[in-house]
Amino acid sequence: MSKRRSGLTNHRRAYCYATCPSNLYATKKQIVGFRKTEEDKKENIPLFWSSPTDSPTVLPTGTYTSVIALRINERGNIIGNSEKEPLFWNSPSTTPFPIHPGEYTSIQVFGLNDLGNIVGFAYDQTKLLYWDSPITPPTIISSNSPYGENENISGIYLFSVYGINNQKQIVGNISTNNGSTPLFWPSPSSDPVPLPLGNNQYATPLDINVQGQIVGFNNLSEPLIWSSHKANPIPVPTGGYNNINISGINANGNMVGQYSDDNFIYHPLYWSSPTANPDTISSDIYSNVWAFGIN
Repeated sequence: MSKRRSGLTNHRRAYCYATCPSNLYATKKQIVGFRKTEEDKKENIPLFWSSPTDSPTVLPTGTYTSVIALRINERGNIIGNSEKEPLFWNSPSTTPFPIHPGEYTSIQVFGLNDLGNIVGFAYDQTKLLYWDSPITPPTIISSNSPYGENENISGIYLFSVYGINNQKQIVGNISTNNGSTPLFWPSPSSDPVPLPLGNNQYATPLDINVQGQIVGFNNLSEPLIWSSHKANPIPVPTGGYNNINISGINANGNMVGQYSDDNFIYHPLYWSSPTANPDTISSDIYSNVWAFGIN
């Protein structure tokens, strides 16, 4: 443990968020994602696109294996997960370092805002977690709800959090034996409230932007957008693709996601707006590619 603390201390000097110019690294529409192989997870590769029309490049991974990249913020900070722990990149050109685990293990992170705040969860303790920064210990996000406290011992339900915006509003879901209910947290210390489902039986929200727009997908793998946490979700154009989910949205309403073909291979997609048909993003030499986050 002392070795890990030493590493985090070293990264404290290099970590750059609120004190850095907002345009230090990033320009809008940079995308992160990954090439995923379930059969051999050590072949997972984190990918970065400079724009929706560029080919992907591989992000530095250092000594970490089975790495995926999930979010990129306005400053070019990136979060993702390795085989054993969550990671933070100061920029697309830097080697990642481990996000502070606190007292938890088996952590995965999914949400990052422009302030460097992070959300994720600990699988073994089934706790929802919030970080002020990657170098500070996480605190627990409220999981009070009509379903009771957050635990998965009975296998009946499990909470997850996936996105956080600059107002520290959080989206996620609760999975039960009956399906997935979308949830919204006004803050990390607030109790979650259900998001409207509209005509959908179930839905999973994956990201929320500074405008309060929320994106995700329903039980039929159809892409959805909520204009606010009080509005019913509406379908997003599919362009004729099937089995789609939208996983990221930026402040301008540009979105990324992926679809799976008849062979269950994933391909990345980009939407210029919630009303536009998606365009394919280059996968270059890689197959089974996800585009997950956009700044």
